[in-house]
Amino acid sequence: MVMGTPTALGALPGVRAGSLTDRVEQRLIAAIIARQFDVDDRLPQESELAEELGVSRLTLREAVKSLQRLGVVRIERGRGTFVNPRSRWSQLDPLILTAMIDAGQGAGVYRSLTELRRMLEVGLVPLAAERRTEEHLAALGDALHRMQHACDAHDVGAFAAADLDFHDVLLDAADNPIVLALYGLMNDALRRIREQTTTRTIGDPAAVDTHRRVFEAVQAGDPLASVDAMSRHFDNTARYVAQVIDADQDDG
Repeated sequence: MVMGTPTALGALPGVRAGSLTDRVEQRLIAAIIARQFDVDDRLPQESELAEELGVSRLTLREAVKSLQRLGVVRIERGRGTFVNPRSRWSQLDPLILTAMIDAGQGAGVYRSLTELRRMLEVGLVPLAAERRTEEHLAALGDALHRMQHACDAHDVGAFAAADLDFHDVLLDAADNPIVLALYGLMNDALRRIREQTTTRTIGDPAAVDTHRRVFEAVQAGDPLASVDAMSRHFDNTARYVAQVIDADQDDG
């Protein structure tokens, strides 16, 4: 099994910038996702794999330990390192999420994360309506203003950034540190989803209007209206995500 030229490790598909250990982790998980190794397959011997990747055995060992912590592999003493089924992986870990997107499996990630966001944010927005401060309202208004300006200018990057800021403020207003930590794990994948869906939403008045209705309900301190507005917003979001998935499948 040839995993690539050792000296070109950082340039391989699915491998991003980072420390050497980070890049080895990315390369190994990319190979596993690409089914170069199947479930319950044993990885090559440490010395063989380290030589193939052009890294020290210590670097490889650290990378494998990290993948073990993520549930991607298991180490059986005296037998070697084996690939685990995906049901045992830490599915929300940023490394795994981005690796799956890079491997062309973004459709499943996009759909699953959007469904998770809907469950969380529809549940949290009434808390935001009850707990928001004047600072939160000012920040929401600013994000909404930037969103409208970006929509008018057809500026995809600015719209995506304002969209992220809007939802981040709502999460902060809801004041639930566990959910904030959960979103922290998903940030990179969510940013990439926003970039993809914004190419569909840009110029669509509904993209701004649904956010404005959420803002107005939160501003009014109305939990029930905020739930209704957020539900309608995610109806719209699900439509955009479906368009992105369909386009990716057509390109494939």
